[in-house]
Amino acid sequence: MLKEVMLILTEGCNLSCSYCFEHYKSDKRMKFETAKKIIDAEMSMEDGADECRFTLFGGEPFLEKQIIKEIYGYIESNMPKWRKKAVIFVNTNGTLLDAEMKQWLRERKEHIYCGISLDGTREMHNQNRSDSFDRIDLDFFRECWPGQNVKMTVSKETLPSLAEGVIFIHEKGFPCGCTFAYGLEWSDDLIHGLKGQLDKLVAYYTENPNLPLCQILNIDLTGILKKPDAGFKRCGAGELMKAYDTEGKLYPCHSFSPVGWERKRGNLWIINCLQRIFTKKNAAWNVSIILSARLVTG
Repeated sequence: MLKEVMLILTEGCNLSCSYCFEHYKSDKRMKFETAKKIIDAEMSMEDGADECRFTLFGGEPFLEKQIIKEIYGYIESNMPKWRKKAVIFVNTNGTLLDAEMKQWLRERKEHIYCGISLDGTREMHNQNRSDSFDRIDLDFFRECWPGQNVKMTVSKETLPSLAEGVIFIHEKGFPCGCTFAYGLEWSDDLIHGLKGQLDKLVAYYTENPNLPLCQILNIDLTGILKKPDAGFKRCGAGELMKAYDTEGKLYPCHSFSPVGWERKRGNLWIINCLQRIFTKKNAAWNVSIILSARLVTG
């Protein structure tokens, strides 16, 4: 069984994305001693997991290149004493990798993986992500991790180009993990526009059946249609997934960590998040579910 442990290395970021849910960035950073204690505890824990994926998160984790190297070295040198396997994954915007860091990663690409955020075409990406498209070396990421999903986030502004963005990412040689921006207000016009974009994607994937479907058209319908019981959950937060903030405090996942909190309202924010899951503001997923079913049933 695989468990995911997220280490929030920093609350800082070098970009200012239009839809970012992390509203309270700061210069806080995780100390290596804190990371070591977490790694030791998680790798020694008798929790039924036989593999642990340490996901390095931020902010932008490559603001903290040194601790990434230290974490890798510590895990690599201590693997013989642990029963669990371990792998490192880094979520990154891809803009801070100089030649030295690229070479360091290239030499360790079988043990440390990177996933980039790319919001579609140059125009779409720059609209959302601080004009940063030309600072990402796509060839490097494709060379090192050719099967790794690119994370494409769709904002209100880029929704009219959703299909174009997904197709662009596929044509660059990547699978596409496409999601919607947090807090997107779903009007009837937006939902209608989304349906048109998804129709285009259905046609594209029908013509290219060997491509992996993007996330919004690859929903597990059995999970959606299953009648919830008392123990029903749609994610592994707090069980198969957990997150530690820069100070080493434990949370069910990164979404509950302080960098994303509206601190003045505290738990009220969390309650509101849960309530939003069941409102029509998420009706866009219903459209995705219907079109996913069309792909399955023809």
